[in-house]
Amino acid sequence: MFLSEVPRRLRLKGLDLGAGVAVSPMVGVTDLPFRRISREFGADLTFCEMVAGQALRAYQRGRARPSSVRVLATEVGEHPYAIQLFGCDPDALAVGAGIAADLGADLVDLNMGCPARKVVGNGSGSGLLREPERARACIAAIRRTIPNLPFTVKFRAGWDSASENAVEIARIIESEGADGMTLHARFRSQSYGDTPDWRHIARVVEAVSIPVLGNGGIMTWQDAVEMVRRTGCHGVMLARGVFGNPWLIAQVKAAFEGRPVPASPTPREKWEVFHRYWLGMVEHRGSRAILDIRKHLIWYSKGLRGSHELRRELHEMTDEATLLERTRTFFEQAHADESRHGAAPTAA
Repeated sequence: MFLSEVPRRLRLKGLDLGAGVAVSPMVGVTDLPFRRISREFGADLTFCEMVAGQALRAYQRGRARPSSVRVLATEVGEHPYAIQLFGCDPDALAVGAGIAADLGADLVDLNMGCPARKVVGNGSGSGLLREPERARACIAAIRRTIPNLPFTVKFRAGWDSASENAVEIARIIESEGADGMTLHARFRSQSYGDTPDWRHIARVVEAVSIPVLGNGGIMTWQDAVEMVRRTGCHGVMLARGVFGNPWLIAQVKAAFEGRPVPASPTPREKWEVFHRYWLGMVEHRGSRAILDIRKHLIWYSKGLRGSHELRRELHEMTDEATLLERTRTFFEQAHADESRHGAAPTAA
């Protein structure tokens, strides 16, 4: 199942992305503490949450909302640091790309895949798939603004099954000078629960000569290996599979490099990493960290004995110290139970 016989070195305009294991930009998820953990587990590329060109302009002028400041927060040693833009106005995206470069981004990406109504409602995100020439103008505007910075586009296979245009969009992306692309192998009309069709990725790889990363449906390291084998893509972009499971990053990277794949974590190891993430969130968000930490706790506790009971209790715990102690005892008990009886069923 390893890929040791395949060269696993991805470079985009001179930017070394190692084995090509990236973690997707995700709203409300890929904040600085999350990216820090992802890098600890070997991610070759991480993104801040997507940001509008107008928000970057406000940030540059010192008038950004606190949420925008948090989104763009980085730290010494975070490289490569990527910023993903969204929008449908070429001029605004050009301004945003220039500011992203000024902020020290190592790579800029254009979002043409977000399916959220509030994003596609004004033609942004996957809404650009319905207007290929507008998409072309947006890509060209960004490329002109940052000619020497690695630039990529993330997109979906089309708006729906009746309007599949992944190859058309991929050729536009290449013709307008992008250095690479990521294809999410679902249509905008599909939910994350729908099975992605990796054949879309294979067709795009065949149609263009620049690197293509595959995205969609990678929940195990075996999925990642199979995606590369079946599509010929040059790397993968992990997303929901890393929720509460940064170990997936290390496992995929090891498989790509032909090394032994690390074992799945014990409950105690999950607690240690979750606790580090928690401390990072407190540093990043202060007293408001507890508002965001619950979803991560649900992800980290998934599959462990007692996780259902823990989830039922979460909404009643508003004190940080109480929640932290309850969480610590939960993972310690899960570790003891697993040591005695073996792992719990993954559906727990």
